[in-house]
Amino acid sequence: MDAEQALITFLKRAIVNNRRDRYIGLITTQNGRSRFFDYFWHNLESEFIPSVNQVDAFPEDIWRKEAYLFEAASETFGRRCQDMRTAHDLADDGGGWIIVSTDARHAVFMPEDMVDDTICLVL
Repeated sequence: MDAEQALITFLKRAIVNNRRDRYIGLITTQNGRSRFFDYFWHNLESEFIPSVNQVDAFPEDIWRKEAYLFEAASETFGRRCQDMRTAHDLADDGGGWIIVSTDARHAVFMPEDMVDDTICLVL
């Protein structure tokens, strides 16, 4: 699955219906991607469906999964990384990023300017 498809699949599984289509519509266009990040960082936590599990940390086998790093400040939309740990290490310390596993079943999210608020998600 490519980066855009992984993020779309994750959003389809994780976000409430009334916001999901808006986010997906934004990420499918170049101009919409910056708006996606603006909305996403400020609203995401309140828009997860109840079945999304937020955990304090992933077991090591999850950190070893291939992943895509999505950052608001990056010109690359969905940088492919050898594993989630590498993506996490490359991510901006100031937040404003999400890492999605290539199978779209796991994600790590850090809201913008919320360095202590890393959220690990399991679908």
